[in-house]
Amino acid sequence: MPYVKRIIQAGAGTGKTTLLIKEALINIQEGKVLYLTYTRNNLRSMKDDILKDKGFIPKEIECRTWIEFLLNELAKPYRKLVEIPAIEGLDNTMESKIPKKKGVTTENVKYYINRQNKLYSERLAQLICEVNNKINGMVFNRINKMYSTILIDEVQDLNGYDLEIVKELYNLECNIIIVGDHRQSTYSTNSGRKHSKYKNSKIFNFFKEEMSIKEIEQLNDCYRCNQEICDFVNPLYDDLELRAVRKSKKLEDEGIILIENQSNLLSHIQNREPTILHYDKRIFKKAEKYGLPNNLEYLTFGTSKGVTRDHVLIFPTSEMKNHAMRIDTNFKEQSLAKYYVALTRARHSVAIYIGK
Repeated sequence: MPYVKRIIQAGAGTGKTTLLIKEALINIQEGKVLYLTYTRNNLRSMKDDILKDKGFIPKEIECRTWIEFLLNELAKPYRKLVEIPAIEGLDNTMESKIPKKKGVTTENVKYYINRQNKLYSERLAQLICEVNNKINGMVFNRINKMYSTILIDEVQDLNGYDLEIVKELYNLECNIIIVGDHRQSTYSTNSGRKHSKYKNSKIFNFFKEEMSIKEIEQLNDCYRCNQEICDFVNPLYDDLELRAVRKSKKLEDEGIILIENQSNLLSHIQNREPTILHYDKRIFKKAEKYGLPNNLEYLTFGTSKGVTRDHVLIFPTSEMKNHAMRIDTNFKEQSLAKYYVALTRARHSVAIYIGK
């Protein structure tokens, strides 16, 4: 039986969630469908969209975060076979900060757990790969029996041994659709050296070079943003060609809006009630300084990923501000990714505060 195997590079707002929901609902006729994504925000968005479409989430569709799936389905069921004690949760210490233990190698259980029997989250995928090898592929054989279709969203956030897990899942006898946007790489599952050359913006090279996949689909038709927003965003990346599907006539105060002073800022907020997108918690001092209303929605650039709003207001970093003012800017990769995410959240208007 031929299985569907698709790798899709999807620009912001190009309907990847709609595509995945459609595939999920079609494929429940064949058996259970597993939907995986890295962030909880995207997980909620997927569930909400299924509820809007169907009115309920079919029992055949299982929605999980990537970490939840790895821990509960790939690690915990086999811990006794490799003499791992009861797992008490996850330790989110970065790889470079995990204490080195004399004589402890990757073959030793203590390499993967701390003194409280919590698994190091950055070594979770590595542990699964080691266990799978020791028990002759049982980990993924079980998954193959459980699901007929696997959908992986936000693949750009996966790195290190997590990519080995992706490879194992791709090779199962089931349908698999993998979707991501390398330009939205605001997070990463792993800071280790394994597959580091494919981290974030280079993620699709992993499929080409390590898995010999030649055909990677492209989604460029944007169903979220208007054309003015697309035109502002496209020059940020050499390979970005977003095209607005909606061809409605531009209304006043739509598209990209640069706000230069406090008076115009407060006026815009009163008229549009935009969602505020910001870099970190320092925004709350600015909100107090400018007298912003308390009822506004505040999201960091990273947590806004997967969100759609009518209007957003960006409080930019200095390099983002320079770009908006047409000053030559040399973005760091993570900062550029967050800027791209923030710029592509709105249907109608993106305001950028360039005042002091």
